[in-house]
Amino acid sequence: MPRMMRWTWLALACALATVARADEVGPKRASEIVDLAAAPNVPCPYLGPNSIVFDTRVLANGGTLPFTIPPGRVLVVTAATLTGAGVTPGISIQSRLYKGSLVGNQAFARRESVANELGRYEHQYQLASGSVIATDAIVCADLNVPNAGTFGHLSGYLTKDK
Repeated sequence: MPRMMRWTWLALACALATVARADEVGPKRASEIVDLAAAPNVPCPYLGPNSIVFDTRVLANGGTLPFTIPPGRVLVVTAATLTGAGVTPGISIQSRLYKGSLVGNQAFARRESVANELGRYEHQYQLASGSVIATDAIVCADLNVPNAGTFGHLSGYLTKDK
């Protein structure tokens, strides 16, 4: 019986430690929550014409500001949506989210779908553990078709760079 109690306490301690770590992840203030937009026909500087760049912060009041990741902070991307129109109905649409700069970049998420009968598509990304973007990097999306009016919305939060 004492052995069983020790295992029970050990399991409980591990569970509580896990919960404590999970609470440390995420924004601590409303000002750390970030909503970014990417406008069509504004290509990413490191991907080319079939891309968009998430470089506009959407404020709670609906206003917008240019966005860069502040020094000493990182952006944790938790979700993104790409919505487009004007492509051939039935065509396969592939998109990838990238993080990086002109020096180097890497894809961190990918989606594929088929454009509907009106030539529209939507790709939703849910990144449960988040993808960390460094201070000197920007987030972009790349498409396998000409940037046909693709809009992007990205959600995440800022936190300290460790």
